[in-house]
Amino acid sequence: MGRVVEVLDGGLATTIQDQGRPAGPALGVAPGGVMDPWAAAWANALVGNRRGAAVLEATLLGPTLRFLDGATVALAGADMGVTLDGVAVPPGRAVWVPPGGELAAGSARAGVRLYLAVDGGIDSACWMGSRSADPAAGFGRPLQRGDRLPLGTAHSRVAREDNSVNTCLVRDVVRVTAGPSAGGGLLEWLTAERFHVSVRSDRVGVRLDPPDAARRTLGLVWPADWDRHLSIPMVTGAVQLTPDGTCLVLMAGRGVLGGYPVPAVVAAADRSVLAQAVPGASLRMVVVSRGEAREAWAALQAEVPWSERNSQGGCVSCG
Repeated sequence: MGRVVEVLDGGLATTIQDQGRPAGPALGVAPGGVMDPWAAAWANALVGNRRGAAVLEATLLGPTLRFLDGATVALAGADMGVTLDGVAVPPGRAVWVPPGGELAAGSARAGVRLYLAVDGGIDSACWMGSRSADPAAGFGRPLQRGDRLPLGTAHSRVAREDNSVNTCLVRDVVRVTAGPSAGGGLLEWLTAERFHVSVRSDRVGVRLDPPDAARRTLGLVWPADWDRHLSIPMVTGAVQLTPDGTCLVLMAGRGVLGGYPVPAVVAAADRSVLAQAVPGASLRMVVVSRGEAREAWAALQAEVPWSERNSQGGCVSCG
């Protein structure tokens, strides 16, 4: 048997995630995958993994793990006060965990989601070309005490240590492009308000609540015939607007169809901002062109220090 990590405490909602199932929506399956691609990419790059290697995604309260075999690990994203045998390990650093070492995470002190990468990746079961857990679709479940996670083959690549980079994108502005329901004043209403992140946010979508005054003015621009429109295909980042003014920004666990108006789509470069937005945080949206959104995504990807050896995608062992 290969290297194994034992779960002593699964935390609140810790799951195995990778880049997801991009072909899933065509079959009625959520794309899944990591909520924060930026942080997950940094974690994998820091330990020299391939782009598609599976990582652990912890939400708000992290796990406690015992490494039965030695491994190099890296943390990125939210700061959960992680310690290795009692010594603090900050995000943005690759460290060696000796055999028997215990890595313990607490509650999130900044951000929402922490990513933990292990050299060689998590070598768990693969469904539809991905190791990503999606309990709603019948793929996997959150970690529980007593679970044993198999690891991929340790590699000889040199892990990076870079404490200068901030692997958790937190800010109060989110860039969006115009969506299919941008006309009639809906996009203007959306971008004129500040929204608060709801505690009901999850992997399906980040819920944003407007101020009460904005709810009252929404009726002036709400389309009278919206309930007669057919459902349309959804994309990750689509901003669905409900009649009471609540926005649901569709994320990794989203459905494939939706019937509410979509006045905007969050730029791919800023989905990580939403993934790390704490409940109660205040956000506003600004409109950019599709060209500007593509440039922002390319610039963000270029910041992750991939080498030729770890730039490949796909599962560790299944493609």
